[in-house]
Amino acid sequence: MFSRLSGICLLTTIALLSGCAPSTQNRLLQEGRSQLDADQIFQAVSGNTLYLEAIDFSSWVHFLDDGRMSAKSRQGSRDTGKWDINSDKQLCMKFNVWYYGDERCFSMVEEGSDSYVLFTTNGARAYSATAGKGDTEKLATAARKKDKTYLREQMAAGQSTADSSQSTPTTPPKAATATRVIPAPPPPPEEIRHTLATMAKNCPNCNLAGADLKGVDLITANLAGANLAGADLSGANLRRANLAGANLAGAILVNTNLPGANLANCNMSEADLTGANLIKANLTGAMTEGVILQGAHLEGVIGLGGGK
Repeated sequence: MFSRLSGICLLTTIALLSGCAPSTQNRLLQEGRSQLDADQIFQAVSGNTLYLEAIDFSSWVHFLDDGRMSAKSRQGSRDTGKWDINSDKQLCMKFNVWYYGDERCFSMVEEGSDSYVLFTTNGARAYSATAGKGDTEKLATAARKKDKTYLREQMAAGQSTADSSQSTPTTPPKAATATRVIPAPPPPPEEIRHTLATMAKNCPNCNLAGADLKGVDLITANLAGANLAGADLSGANLRRANLAGANLAGAILVNTNLPGANLANCNMSEADLTGANLIKANLTGAMTEGVILQGAHLEGVIGLGGGK
């Protein structure tokens, strides 16, 4: 469960707080903002630096023309990796250490002059991005110095390494000391739960499958269309929350407070709502096959039994 939650928090979504909040990708496009095509993404990032900002992680990333990346977080940690653009018009990044080395791809929507919003495949906001021309943080230079000695500039200046070795005795180079890279430890479970709880208050269409949201205060939360399959919402307060069209298949909602909640067209198959408060909740069109309602409070429920 912990590794799965880490994936939710760090791969998609951690950054989903700014991303689940009011501006989902569809909403920005409806407001007339433009999604970048492959050529526009290339022009925006190649040879330039993006400052990526999310709820609990911010970093500068320099995109070298040859497909390499060099990055520095606001906390001072560094990483390198590779970048590319896929056929779905997404910017793909694969760090060597950060995010467990997984490739992560994002569509880019222009928000203003040299500012963009990066969205995950399911349309949730992942990062706010500000573009800077060139290597604003000297990240590529720093990475090169750490890797090895480069001779191109020396040779271009007419200093042949072959001639130098013949005319001047050289001292054998010292063996390079291997740099030990220690991956950052994963965030503790409580930090992940806090991030998810904050994010879930306004996260339509977000992927929160398997999330641990036990006892979380989500009064009037907007989770319309969210994927909450297998999530644990035991004891959570979802009074008057909007869960229309959400996927709650197999979710645990034991003793969950849902009075007045909008559950229209939800997939509640195999969900456990033992002891849940569903007073005056709207279940019109909800799929309730295999749902457990033992001890649930169903006074005034609308549409119960109308789904398949």
